[in-house]
Amino acid sequence: MKRTLEGLDLLRGIGIFGVIALHGAFYHFPGLYALDLSNPPPVVTAIGFLLMFAGLFGLLSGLVHGLSHLRRAADPDFRPGRALGRGLAAGGFFLVVAYAYFNLTGPGLVHLSEGYMDESVLVHLVRTGTLAAPSLDRLLYVDALVMIGVNLILLSLFWAAYGKLAPRLPAGLRAHVPGIAGLAVLLLSLLRLPLYPVYLDAVAAKDWPLALALNWLVNKNNPVLPYLAFGLLGAWCAALLASPGGFVRLRRWVLPAGSVLLAAGVALYVLLPESMLQRAIDGQWYAIMVLQSGLFLLVVLAFLRAVDFHRDGSDKTTATPAAPLARYLRRFGVAGLTAFFLESVLSEAVYGILARVFPGFSPGLSGALLFGLCLAVAWGFLLIPWARTGYRFGIERAYAAAMRPFGGSRKADKLAAASRRAEAVPPPAPEG
Repeated sequence: MKRTLEGLDLLRGIGIFGVIALHGAFYHFPGLYALDLSNPPPVVTAIGFLLMFAGLFGLLSGLVHGLSHLRRAADPDFRPGRALGRGLAAGGFFLVVAYAYFNLTGPGLVHLSEGYMDESVLVHLVRTGTLAAPSLDRLLYVDALVMIGVNLILLSLFWAAYGKLAPRLPAGLRAHVPGIAGLAVLLLSLLRLPLYPVYLDAVAAKDWPLALALNWLVNKNNPVLPYLAFGLLGAWCAALLASPGGFVRLRRWVLPAGSVLLAAGVALYVLLPESMLQRAIDGQWYAIMVLQSGLFLLVVLAFLRAVDFHRDGSDKTTATPAAPLARYLRRFGVAGLTAFFLESVLSEAVYGILARVFPGFSPGLSGALLFGLCLAVAWGFLLIPWARTGYRFGIERAYAAAMRPFGGSRKADKLAAASRRAEAVPPPAPEG
């Protein structure tokens, strides 16, 4: 089994590049509040759908965490208690970063009906020059990083229980336990439909014990129901890869399962009333979650096949350097968390400069998309020289340091490898 699955880094990099581009476009489109949500432009619907792709990162984190756990569990000196502590520490680290991100530097919460954007502290400071405390909505919001942190904690508890249960199960069933659990959580996520109004009523009534009990479970935007399901499906992929048969077994199971989930989600989406841009928690929201669970499984399978494995399951060689575009995007997959953390503040600063240099600067939809794309491309070129330092001072380096007392992290190896690659491969010359 390969130590590093470069296809996952590439896929994560494409995802983070896309998030930076879409955030830059969406949050700086002046016509945002004038949109007719009953008949939006197709590109706006597409952006809305793509901005709901946090489940992909949930699946990837579940897969990577699962592979790390299973590799350690195969060691004769494996200590379950230490593995659990490592997972809890990793989840705790992400939660600290998550709340710092969303309240200090993260993107706005858009209130379309009221026509305003609830901004993070530093974004508001850059835009207005004034400090303002984060709102209650921001403090309670379950963003993608909160979801990853919570998932890591719950997945660590899952693997601890799995270690005790698996030896009692038939050998052929053991690798499927995470997948069965993931489908069960996906089905249980229907409970979010009635529970979300209960949560809103609890917040409005300041019933904080009930509100806090339900917050991570059902609140917008990426709660345990259903996003733990994405993490468990990623863990299923890890268990299949680590089992006899490896990638061939993964393909044999994930291809039909992903296809069925995708088809079921599409069918539900088409049959149920349109509500995506209203961001309602209803049947169509659930259809999107089912659709995405299948889609993300198939996308992960495709990237592993294209980058890491031959059809027969043998490893593809990594001796040949990747194409320049793949290297460029993969940097986002290795050190994109820092870019993700800072992108909203820097995009607001760049937009403010453009507005001052060009009075009346107000891009249309095409201009906003171009603005977001240029921001993401610029971030990619900033990562090139930074890679030479092993991404010094980045959040990824802090994570590697935090995991050192628990036996280290593959992230440290990737950061060091990025530095070696940057020294061995000269950066591409700028065009023109």
